[in-house]
Amino acid sequence: MSAPLGSLLSRLPVPVEPTEVRPVRLAYVAGLAAFLTAVYAAFNAFVLTPLLARDALPAPWSSMPLVFAAAYLLCLLALLRRRFLAGRLGLLGVSVLQIVSLTRLIGAAAGTTFLSLIPILGSLLLFSRREVRWRWLALGLTVGVALVVHLPAFPTEPIVRLDASSVPLARFLILSLAALLVIGVVLWNDRLVATAQEELEREKQRSEELLLNVLPEPVADRLKRGVNPLADRFDQVTVLFADIVGFTSFAADNEPEEVVAVLNEIFSGFDALAERHGVEKIKTIGDAYMIGSGLPAPRRDHAGAAAEIALGMLEHVRRVEARRGFEIRVRVGIHSGRVVAGVIGQKKFAYDLWGDTVNVASRLEASGEASRIHVSDETRRLLADRYEFESCGETELRGRGSISTHFLVGRRSA
Repeated sequence: MSAPLGSLLSRLPVPVEPTEVRPVRLAYVAGLAAFLTAVYAAFNAFVLTPLLARDALPAPWSSMPLVFAAAYLLCLLALLRRRFLAGRLGLLGVSVLQIVSLTRLIGAAAGTTFLSLIPILGSLLLFSRREVRWRWLALGLTVGVALVVHLPAFPTEPIVRLDASSVPLARFLILSLAALLVIGVVLWNDRLVATAQEELEREKQRSEELLLNVLPEPVADRLKRGVNPLADRFDQVTVLFADIVGFTSFAADNEPEEVVAVLNEIFSGFDALAERHGVEKIKTIGDAYMIGSGLPAPRRDHAGAAAEIALGMLEHVRRVEARRGFEIRVRVGIHSGRVVAGVIGQKKFAYDLWGDTVNVASRLEASGEASRIHVSDETRRLLADRYEFESCGETELRGRGSISTHFLVGRRSA
């Protein structure tokens, strides 16, 4: 995940879980332990036992295959019980002890030190970069033991002396086992990497989708490229405000679940209308809903798209009212003009609009009537050839003074 995207996600208004690679790695470790247990058990049964069948092994060497098989199973059990550090260290420790014991039993001439490749690879693969101390400790121990068995102080006389014809066979079998284990470990690690990469891609996709739920796609793309601060001026846009009439008293008189369910049903329908007509939902403020048409991608029919959404809002609310069985009314205000748009905040950031156009649209909604669409004269002029209007005369807007306004009645008959 890129650094700009990671920075953006840290500012999203909802939590984003990081990629859970750890369970993948732990499942990999448990699977690798089971694989090594099975291979060593097969080695004891089909390689070591036949080689030593002609010699009666003194105690405790005769019980060595059983002891190590039990030790590997204990490591696997520790992993399954989520004692991951103990299981991994035990797995490496048991494999090193088995190499030392096997070297002491049949001698280094049989090629037993080739098996040291397995714990060396395991030291690198079983511990993550965050566990660097354990990784280097395990690697140092493994390499050290592999060197120790070749020191003059290490007993050179094997417990069981293989005859000359058995030494090449033993070396071939042990080298084959080492190669099989190395291939198995590498393939298993490839599987881990592929699985982690797939999970990372899925997480990246989820993060992208979450980001697009907060920001328009062009804006998100620019922020991911590191464009910050981000601000634009749009000369021709239409801003729409919609507010549910009397919702404050409805919220006070009903259960929270009912309040949220009704509001979600209404606003989900508004979301669908915005998506259908290709306009941007800017935000919701309590029971008010705001959209901007003609940004961030400019469009010639920004006023027409807003008008269609406004008419659709009234129809949608009527359907919700019929289903719910109680009165629901919405006021809509629309104004067209110039705005400044940009992304603000360091946490829970938002794409927002500012300017006189926003203020006028908000005042038109507040001064309008229930179940009606209150528009400015600027918006009416953009729509006059396609829609019917009813004049409201001069309307006093707080902070703006008196302006000419109209109610949008409907589409003009062909």
